[in-house]
Amino acid sequence: MNRRGYSPLIHSPSTSSYVPCPNCTTNLCYHKKGTAICHLCGHTENLDSLEKRMGERFTLKGTGTQKLEENLLEAFPKARVERLDQDSIQDRSLLNEVLSRLLEGEIDILTGTQMIAKGLDASQVTLVGVLNAGIGLGLPDFRANERVFSLLTQVAGRAGRSKLKGEVIIETNVPDHPVIQMATSQNYIQFYESEIPVRKELFYPPFSRLVRIVSRSKDEKISLETIELVFGVLKKFFPSKDTILLGPAPCPFYRIDSNFRNHIILKTTSLGDWREIFKKEIRPLKLSKKVYLEIDFDPLDLV
Repeated sequence: MNRRGYSPLIHSPSTSSYVPCPNCTTNLCYHKKGTAICHLCGHTENLDSLEKRMGERFTLKGTGTQKLEENLLEAFPKARVERLDQDSIQDRSLLNEVLSRLLEGEIDILTGTQMIAKGLDASQVTLVGVLNAGIGLGLPDFRANERVFSLLTQVAGRAGRSKLKGEVIIETNVPDHPVIQMATSQNYIQFYESEIPVRKELFYPPFSRLVRIVSRSKDEKISLETIELVFGVLKKFFPSKDTILLGPAPCPFYRIDSNFRNHIILKTTSLGDWREIFKKEIRPLKLSKKVYLEIDFDPLDLV
């Protein structure tokens, strides 16, 4: 399950909405010990204090890894259950310790986020379960389908890695989604053949290289003015036969840690030429000290 915490959503009955982080464009997540935490900026608030300040009782919605661990302990009281996520593992040595205990047969059930999906070769693991498998499919990133397919096929590969028969159970509210179907059948060729025409039509990698320019500032106006300034400079080099310019637009996570974020995405087959343009045209720009401009070549995400 790729959701940290106990309940990923805290619902406010009076507003019929989820309680947002005061600093970010995202919701607070409830963790055990009564805390509401933002997974983007780290903002932490006591739930009781939050309810007193808002004058209402909240409802916890959804399931995170902490709640899953609790349910497993209730369902299998004699089982040795361990959880692996960013909250339970603070350093690499603890991660290695838990994985070693699993390999030595000292853990019956291991639950956690995607960190347990990759590179684990435990011959005695015969059953793997994936909960809420469709999470991530709706992200505004061209790699969203690829990431979900990759994660599901990787975690499925943890079961039956020896002579013992393995079984994989996938839970999702979109069982008929093509990506879920292809991952379930481990059909790599079909996934490639379905994904590559879309990438080609939209001029995304591997048919282009990407550059993402992000302006962020605690001053919303300065962030917008900066990205518009950069866009105006880049627009001088268009139209172009081998480059497409998208934006400027607000980032999907528009505000993180009280910083307002706007971005431009550039798709090109002439990345070397654009490196020189950024060096000569963008780097010398006189920008406000209140703004940070990030130029990311071949960005790993677009949110």
